[in-house]
Amino acid sequence: MAGEWRKRPLGELTDNFDGMRVPVKEADRHTGPYPYYGASGIVDHVDSYLFDGEYLLIAEDGENLRTRTTPVAFLARGQFWVNNHAHIVRGNSEADTRFIMYALSAMDISGYLTGSTMPKLTQGNMNRIPLLTPPLVEQRAIAHILGALDDKIELNRRMNETLEAMARALFQSWFVDFDPVRAKSERRASPRKSPTSSPTASPTPSSARSRPAGRSVRLGTWPTSSAAARRAPRRGSSGRAARTAGPRPRISPPFRHPYCSIRSAASPTKDSIRSARACFRQAPSCSRRGPRSATSRWRKSRSRSIKASSP
Repeated sequence: MAGEWRKRPLGELTDNFDGMRVPVKEADRHTGPYPYYGASGIVDHVDSYLFDGEYLLIAEDGENLRTRTTPVAFLARGQFWVNNHAHIVRGNSEADTRFIMYALSAMDISGYLTGSTMPKLTQGNMNRIPLLTPPLVEQRAIAHILGALDDKIELNRRMNETLEAMARALFQSWFVDFDPVRAKSERRASPRKSPTSSPTASPTPSSARSRPAGRSVRLGTWPTSSAAARRAPRRGSSGRAARTAGPRPRISPPFRHPYCSIRSAASPTKDSIRSARACFRQAPSCSRRGPRSATSRWRKSRSRSIKASSP
């Protein structure tokens, strides 16, 4: 009846390839890229192969048949060589090879072993092992689910191996070789390199180079106009402005006005004041007039001159 599980012997579900096995002594093996399988897995690599494809290897002898420390049935894929310590089978048209592997891994086969000192699973006894099998479609579905779980387990195992290797390398570097301590001592021992400027580079910043010609700029100073200098708080003055405004700003060296031929001084004096009055009379639009208009400055200077000339 379709969909029923039936118990059938292993010999009816598999094709046997034990006749193709060729054992090779260790002295006669030549190292190569192809795995050389034994009863419990890969034991060596050789330069040739006997099988190409997916096959099921079942241990034929060895203590592992009783202890089951490693799987007694495992898949071999690709090109490989097998010695005479493992049976080679493959599922026929009525069975899936991977499903047979999972079924044998979950069974107790101790009743089919022979030998008191070294357990052995002969080909005849292996073919008599009964397996409870569903239809082929269900076998493939079961094998697919279990195979996905095995792939995840294998991936996690490899990730754990990688993390363990990284942890060992980090421990070796920090607590055995003391690499961080050595690196720190090397940095302390090496002299510090002072930054060197190019001989052709200009020390003047771009903001200073963009100023009009005729005005000198000193790096790190406040605006150099005489009006701004008079408005800034002087050094030693009392009040909140003196505490917050910082040091007294420097005034740039004398410069020539663009609208007249008068040269200003580094600090305001009587001569510079007289020169400023003359500048306002000659050119009201001169940049030395400050925030007040030329008319108001002229009136103020005129009143001062009248006061000075009066007895």
